[in-house]
Amino acid sequence: MSFAGRHSWPPVWTWIGGKQDRYLRGEIGALKEVRLTESNMPGQMQKCFLVIEHEDALYMGCLLISDPSFCRQLFILLQNERGHSIESIGSLDLSHTL
Repeated sequence: MSFAGRHSWPPVWTWIGGKQDRYLRGEIGALKEVRLTESNMPGQMQKCFLVIEHEDALYMGCLLISDPSFCRQLFILLQNERGHSIESIGSLDLSHTL
């Protein structure tokens, strides 16, 4: 997945609480929460926020998505994947959503 020519999966993870603030990279942790911020303005990007847990700490990442329909489909899919590893989610085939 990419946005404006840059890879957006996996997202950049930012520590938001818990045991220890560590710099995380890649498909790590388990998905705990998904939030969607939609803009009602045409041409505005959509944001899908992911919260993961890794070693008793919470981290947040953001996916930027230009297509509102795809963003909603991705949000629903990710809601159903809560509790699964980010690695397994990253391996899902999403070609049917395009």
